[in-house]
Amino acid sequence: MTEITAGDTRDLRVEGVTIHFGGVYALKDVSVRFAAGEISALIGPNGAGKSTMLNAICGIYGVDSGRVFYGERELTGRSPFQIARSGIARTFQNIVVSPGESTLDNLMVGRHSLMDSSLWRSALRLDRKEEARHLARVCELAAAVGLAPYLDEKAGSLSYGMLKRVEFARALCTEPTLVLLDEPVAGMHADESLEFASTIRSIATDLDLSVVVIDHDMPFVFDLASHVTVLNFGQVIATGVPEEVRQDPEVVTAYLGTTSERNGS
Repeated sequence: MTEITAGDTRDLRVEGVTIHFGGVYALKDVSVRFAAGEISALIGPNGAGKSTMLNAICGIYGVDSGRVFYGERELTGRSPFQIARSGIARTFQNIVVSPGESTLDNLMVGRHSLMDSSLWRSALRLDRKEEARHLARVCELAAAVGLAPYLDEKAGSLSYGMLKRVEFARALCTEPTLVLLDEPVAGMHADESLEFASTIRSIATDLDLSVVVIDHDMPFVFDLASHVTVLNFGQVIATGVPEEVRQDPEVVTAYLGTTSERNGS
C-alpha cells in the first residue's frame, strides 16, 4: 500500500464501497470525495448508511467491495489503530468518557498514541519533560473547545453539551488532519448547536483540519458545511453545496416522503 507523503493531497475518497449485513445492503456501490481543508456533511434519513460509512473509513467495518483512500494512502484493510495513526480521528454518537475521571484525564487519553515513553516510564511518571509537553498541548486544545474551566471537574458532572465538547477535544488531542464527527450536536438545543458549529469552524481553520460531520440537525449542518452529500438506503442521492442539496427534489422526498406517503397510503 502507498504511504502518504508531505506533497500528497488530503482528500478522503470512498470508491465503489459496498457493505451488506446478511441480505441487507448498508452501503451499495457508494463513491464520494470529501475535499481536503473543507467542512463536509454526510446526511440522510435514519438507516441511510451514514455511520456505516464512517465505520468503513475508520476500519471498524470491513468492506465487501470497493476501496477507501486518504490522500495516496489506501485505508482498505487497515486496522482502526493504523488508520488513526494516518491522521484520522473519530467521535461517536454515544459519548464515551470515564465519568469518575477528570476532564483533563479523559482528554489525556487522546495523547497516548503520541507519547514516546515506554509504558513503564509513563506509568512511573519518569519522563517529566514529555509529560509537561503533552499536558500543555491538551490544555491548549481544551481552551479552544471551551473546556478550560472544567479540566479539574469529574467528567460525569458535566452537562451533555459539555460532554460532546469533551468528545471533540479528545479527538483533537490525537493531532489529526481529518476529524469525523458522528452526530456532535445530537440532544443539544438550537442555540447550543449553532455555538458549537462556530467552535468547530474556528478550530478547523486554526488547525487546518478537514472535517466530515454527520447530524440530523439541518440548521447546524447547513450553517457549518460547505459541501453536503446525501445518502438514502445506502446510496448517494445528491451531492453539492448546501443550497443545491436543500432544494434537490430527491432529497426533499427522502426526508419528507411523497404526498401519498405523508397521507399514510
